This record gives sequence, C-alpha cells and structure tokens, in this order.
Amino acid sequence: MGTVQSVGTDTFTVTTRDGTTVTVDVTSATTYLDPGITAPTMANVTVGKRVAVFGTSGTAGTSGTAGTSGTAGTVTATQVAIGVPNGGPGGPGGPGGSGGPDGDNDGPPSGSAG
Repeated sequence: MGTVQSVGTDTFTVTTRDGTTVTVDVTSATTYLDPGITAPTMANVTVGKRVAVFGTSGTAGTSGTAGTSGTAGTVTATQVAIGVPNGGPGGPGGPGGSGGPDGDNDGPPSGSAG
C-alpha cells in the first residue's frame, strides 16, 4: 500500500509508508477497484492517490534489497485498489478505527469488566 508519486503509460510509481519506492507495471489483464467509480481504469490512478497493488514481483532494486537501495523494484499488477484508506492505529481496522478495538462503540472498551 502506498501513495502514487508518478504516472506513465502502463506504469506508475508508489511510495510506501516507510519511504520505499515501487514501480508498478500494468497490463491489459490488470483489474482496478475504486468504490467511488463504476468501471475504474488506469486513468483513475493519479498522483497523490493511495493504492494497494496485488501482483507478482519482477526485478529487484539496484542493490537487491529495499533497505539499502530505497527501492523495492518492479511489480506487475494483476489488481490495483484505488483510494484505499490509511490503515494502522486510528485507521479502519486499527485500534480506535472503524471495526477495530473500541472503534465501533458496540460494547465496553477493551480491558473493562463490563
């Protein structure tokens, strides 16, 4: 999951939360999901959008590891989810977030006797 930094023809780059850059290649078989759009396409992948990419790894970064090169290489996308929410604490499914512990107000807070 990350934020789109640049978009080209059949490719885009994503920067992940930890700063790693991933190049994403798409094909005619790539499918797109966007809850706000009936039939999303590559045209809906724009700079600044948050995306989750599912696919297969291609080439490794120049040094072969994300930790030293700052790049995780290339992924050939089979599916791209556009406009995904931030996860983690306070985000959906995280503590305090919708669907997470104490985030949906449907019972007593965690750790309470009630």
